[in-house]
Amino acid sequence: DSLFYSDVNIAIYHKFTKKFKAKLTYFNIAFNADANLITDAHGMVYSNTVVFEGTYNFTPKHSLRFEFQGLFTEQDRGNWAAVVLEYSMSPHWFFAIIDQYNYGNPVESEQVHYLYGTVGYIKDTTRISLAYGRQREGIFCVGGVCRAVPASNGVNLTITSSF
Repeated sequence: DSLFYSDVNIAIYHKFTKKFKAKLTYFNIAFNADANLITDAHGMVYSNTVVFEGTYNFTPKHSLRFEFQGLFTEQDRGNWAAVVLEYSMSPHWFFAIIDQYNYGNPVESEQVHYLYGTVGYIKDTTRISLAYGRQREGIFCVGGVCRAVPASNGVNLTITSSF
């Protein structure tokens, strides 16, 4: 009798040149925060998110991926903006810098930037990354790997391996 989760989205891809491709995505998400314990909000949370991302390939092994995001909601912690820059040197190295800004938080003292930098090395099925910065609680994705993380401020070493 009640909605738990709804996600409606649309994505538009375009390859502008051999070296540059981009994607524009719109997400309309609604979820019941009392049933999906991913935030401390209560009741229904409705959000609209727009993401523009692109990849520029300098060479077949060197690329820069960028992402600009805007999340708009009147519930939970309000509006967010984010920028991601990720430089990859295939097949092993990647470097990323991320800034998330909670500019729409109704609590003015919590309208802060979450600046985070990471460097990583990938060999076969093992990935090692070293990161520093302020990280908000939630689902965090870098280099194609997503994981749930607690809020933190400082250095983070992550080793992931598949076998």
